[in-house]
Amino acid sequence: MGGDYTNLMIPTSDSIRNNFFIKLAMDHKFHLMICGPTGTGKTVNIINKILKICKEDDGYTNCITSFSGQTTAN
Repeated sequence: MGGDYTNLMIPTSDSIRNNFFIKLAMDHKFHLMICGPTGTGKTVNIINKILKICKEDDGYTNCITSFSGQTTAN
């Protein structure tokens, strides 16, 4: 037995629904803004979807930047 439980993701009805809309928007090349309360998995769902769909060998690259409530423009 082994494995890294910190990388374990338990799908919820919200995460399944959000992942569906993220993929739908990406397939149709729509811009998408995900917003909601802290701790609801927005960033995790988006990063996982980007890393799964947009692989470098398919001609894609990614640059992931995160902001928080403490992020300022100065």
